[in-house]
Amino acid sequence: MKYLLFGLAFLFSVEFFAQEIELSNKEYEELQDKLRIQTATNIDSAFLVAERIGYSKNTIHKAFSKGAKSYLYQIKGDSTKSITNFNSAIALINGVSNSEIKTKTKAYILNYGGICDIQRGNLNAALLKLLEGEELSKKANDIVQAVKFNTNIALINGQINNYKAAIAKAKYSDYLVEENKKLYTSDQYKLNKSNIYLSLGVYYEGSYKKDFETNKAHLDSATYYYNKAILYSKNIITNKIKAQNNLANVYYHEENFKEAEKNYQNVVTEAFENNFMYDYAIGLYNLGNFYYWDKKYNKALTYFKKYDSIHEIQPVDTNNFINSNYYQSKIYESLDDYENTLKYASIYLANFEAYEFKINDEAEKVNTLQNNLLLKNDILTIQEKYNKKVVYKKIYFVVLGIVMLVLIFLLFRNRMEKKKNNEKFSIIINTYKSQLKQKEEQIKNVSQEIHELKQEEVHSSNPTLNIDEEKEKEILESLQQIEDKLIFLNKDFTLQFVAKKIKTNTTYLSYIVNKNFGKSFSEYANELKINYVVNEMISNARYRRYSTQAIAESVGYKNATSFTRSFSKKTGLSPVQFAKKLDDENINLK
Repeated sequence: MKYLLFGLAFLFSVEFFAQEIELSNKEYEELQDKLRIQTATNIDSAFLVAERIGYSKNTIHKAFSKGAKSYLYQIKGDSTKSITNFNSAIALINGVSNSEIKTKTKAYILNYGGICDIQRGNLNAALLKLLEGEELSKKANDIVQAVKFNTNIALINGQINNYKAAIAKAKYSDYLVEENKKLYTSDQYKLNKSNIYLSLGVYYEGSYKKDFETNKAHLDSATYYYNKAILYSKNIITNKIKAQNNLANVYYHEENFKEAEKNYQNVVTEAFENNFMYDYAIGLYNLGNFYYWDKKYNKALTYFKKYDSIHEIQPVDTNNFINSNYYQSKIYESLDDYENTLKYASIYLANFEAYEFKINDEAEKVNTLQNNLLLKNDILTIQEKYNKKVVYKKIYFVVLGIVMLVLIFLLFRNRMEKKKNNEKFSIIINTYKSQLKQKEEQIKNVSQEIHELKQEEVHSSNPTLNIDEEKEKEILESLQQIEDKLIFLNKDFTLQFVAKKIKTNTTYLSYIVNKNFGKSFSEYANELKINYVVNEMISNARYRRYSTQAIAESVGYKNATSFTRSFSKKTGLSPVQFAKKLDDENINLK
């Protein structure tokens, strides 16, 4: 009856607002605030508010409505409608003349889109949207929205297991909220605190699970923040459910199984009653996982199958779906049901490959790979064992032959790569030996070219060409000075930085670099940094003793991973391997 009455109210409201309406700025802002609160408490009511905003004659209001609905549809698990509404929102806002309200609204829409991408697992796309939106918020001096972007970027760090960075960003968001408390209404303040504390709990719990021996205290921190999230979420149902669910996880880690089971059951019931299908599905998976480890296999199968049925209609969490099928294959193995063992093992493997590729593509530092590979090896063992009972024995010999060929190929390739890297190392050393002499010759050539350009300038009859050549000469001279003074070691050494320093524009500078060096500016800058490191390592034995992170920072790289990738591409060896080879061959050229 409750849902029937709500449906009638919804239809009446839609009919009532079917005609376009005038919304004052005050009414618009009040509806926005109401929408944000309803999103966290009652999705259906939030849809009604979004619909009302959408009936405004103002295109900016319509765009905001579409952006909000894209997020609401994603919460309901409808990614298709979510993407459609987001694209419509962007198209509408891009068609509006520039203004402060347009800038703010586009930031809101990008924030909605970024959160949706996070929920869909598209972390790279999410980060691009959030960074763009953050810049727009700063441009509009919208501190409240900037805090949201900072919090959501922290979410991405949490997704790729960069918990230290995620925790730092979330705590900074908490600091900003406290410092700007006067900018929030009471409900807005509670909502932001609830979101931040819930996120901090997730990051501390994730850090604990990542290394529970080292980070035992982080489980206590997770408990602390989950309880604070619940405290601020009395009227924010979705956050309350998430915090209770995660608190149940903590109880499980603490081996308080009775409390864990009770909380999981409460989460499933409350999420279902409030039509939060995502949280309902997560609760089902957690119960399945709980009963699996409690060896109550029939209950575990029931909840895993319920979760899978929801996920197959509208994806919830692919990683949970993969693990669900892994656990089901293990359960059926214990029950000697070989056909179902193979069935769920096959589903696991089919989805594992695609998921692993996507995760690696989205974030380079995903730390779950090792655990997933262990699961994969386990499931491959099951598949190999039981295929003998249901398929022809010759598959075993075919697989064995393929494995042997692969091993032989890998051994051969490794030997060839080692030989190639040795040759590359010798070329680098020989190149360095002749570097000083080549440098002198280059200086003479540059001086001669400058002299010739001056002579041509005197006799030229084309004033425009002379100006261009003179400017090009000045830029090349400035770039040479930058190289000589090692300014390229600065971490802020970018196209914009250099253009400003030598008083030109980025387009022209990029053109000159490409024309004279045959590469983009980023390639040019990267080559300067790597060449500097190579030369320093060859000539300075002490420099080789530095850690990879220290060397990376000495030439302006923000992290060792990207530096190592660039260095290896140049030398064929990692920095550590290159330094060891220099030491082994006793090379120390001055």
